[in-house]
Formats: sequence, C-alpha cells, structure tokens
Amino acid sequence: MVPLTKGFKRSVNSHNVELDVLSDWMEASALFGTQAQLPAAEIVDFLVDEEIYEAQSFCWGRVDEGLAEIRRRARMGPALGIQVVGRRIDRQVGSWQEVPAHSFLLLLTLAQRYDKWKDVMPIDYNLQGELFEQLTMESLKAQFPDWVIQPTGWSKTHPTKLGALVAQIAGQLGELQGEVKVWTDPEAKEAGLDLLCYRPFLDGYVGVPLLMLQCASGHWDEPGKLKTPDLDIWTKIVIFASTPKRAFATPFCFLRDDFKKIVARVDGVLLDRYRLVASKDERQWVSDQLKERLRDWVTARLDKIQEFAN
Repeated sequence: MVPLTKGFKRSVNSHNVELDVLSDWMEASALFGTQAQLPAAEIVDFLVDEEIYEAQSFCWGRVDEGLAEIRRRARMGPALGIQVVGRRIDRQVGSWQEVPAHSFLLLLTLAQRYDKWKDVMPIDYNLQGELFEQLTMESLKAQFPDWVIQPTGWSKTHPTKLGALVAQIAGQLGELQGEVKVWTDPEAKEAGLDLLCYRPFLDGYVGVPLLMLQCASGHWDEPGKLKTPDLDIWTKIVIFASTPKRAFATPFCFLRDDFKKIVARVDGVLLDRYRLVASKDERQWVSDQLKERLRDWVTARLDKIQEFAN
C-alpha cells in the first residue's frame, strides 16, 4: 500500500474517510503496487491495522463505495491501467510505466495530500506545470483533431509578454485588439491563459468554437483559481465577436455531485483526470518524449513515497 494521505480520520460509528480521497489512495495502491491484483480484503485489513476503522464490517461499507467509484472511473475509458473485478482491483498493465500519464496525474493529486511532500521532494512548480500543460495539450489534440490546440502560457522556453500574445491571438482569430495596458499589469505574462483551443472554419470568419484554458497542476481550489483565465479581462484586451468559454484542467478526479458544483464555479469546461486520459488509450497519443519525461518525474517520487507517510 502507498502511505495514507490526509483525509483518513478515525471512523467508529460514522465514516470520517473522504470517499474521493479513499478512492484515489486505493487506485494508487493498485497502480503502483508490486502485485497485479489488490484484494479489497487487504485494504480493509490495512485500514483496521492503521486504526482508521475499528470494525472490519463497518470498514467494508466504505471500501465497497470506493470500489464502486473506481469502477465508475474505469468505465470512462477504453484502456485505463486498472479495473475492478468483483472485490479486487486488477492492474491491467505490467507496471505503471506503461501508463505514465495516468500515473503522473494520480501522483500530482496525492502530492496535495501528503504533509511531508515538500520536505521529502521539493516541488518544482515550473517542471510539473510544464509537464501537465504538455499532457493536456497532447490529450486534447488526440480528442479533437480538427481543433487548433496552442500553448500560450509563459515559460522559460516561451517567454512571450502579454502584449505580444494578445496581438498574436487577435491576428489568428481575426478579432480586434483591445487596450492591453489599460486593463492589465505592465509586467503581466499570460493572464491565466495556458492553452488556446479553437475550431476554425474554412471561411476564416470570426465566431468559432473557442476555449481559453487554464492548466492547474496544483490544488484546484486555491482562491480564485477556478475563474482563471479571467474572461472579464480577456474580453477587454481582445474584442471577441463571440464570447469565448473558459476551460479548466486539473489532475484531480471528483465525485459526481462535486463535479457538477465545480463545473458551475468554472462556468465552462472542466477537464479532470479521466477526461484527460480516459477517452483514448494513452499508449497511442502520448508522445515518446513526454512519456520519458513523465516516467522520470514519477520514478523520482515513487522512490521516496514511503517517506511521505504522515
């Protein structure tokens, strides 16, 4: 088993273990474990031994809910790394290295729940952000081959200032450029926009399907994060003929009711872990270069994962 994360609280007469946290932990234990099969009975024994649950019978109720949630996730894609068979989780690949995108997104989620993560493995926000943006871009290109999926976020290798980016976007889309200096900070870089996603028509006219996307590799619920990019600002610095929609990508996975609430806050398209990796077999769409970089990132952290225990 991978170490327990935050979200596991002593449960005697009521379940104080968050279902999404439990499901992610069970998923990680199956995907990163040494055995190809993880019986639910072992999960129950572990949670009782760790004194999270007192009674096995009561623990089984929550673990069964976790299995149901993982089963729902597995139904979302043709070739995920794990499947639920009865009361066990089966790894469908030889090791996690065959599905580095899934593994990377899952470990990014766990990173937000281990108190000691920063002490054991200091976060390189630039690297994880770059990898997550590249993964999101390659996923969307595979899912929407007729769309233009264009990186716009500032990076060391792509240090475009906002004024130049606005001019570029307006030119591509045939839109009018607004007053960048009036509505933004002079030192602004990309104003929360990481990927520009649009579907052009042959006529070259304005009014095309257009998503302005934020790639959030860290915790999705940081103040104001779900409202980036800020369309109130973007619709002033580019005079769009038709208002674009916001899109938000995150490595997290949400329970059904929570997903609806978060979509309402985004007021646009929400791309969670499974919308990114489940629609197509990642072994077919992740580039070889990205696979190797993701494997390196995950391996470095799995080598130390037992040190993340709270």
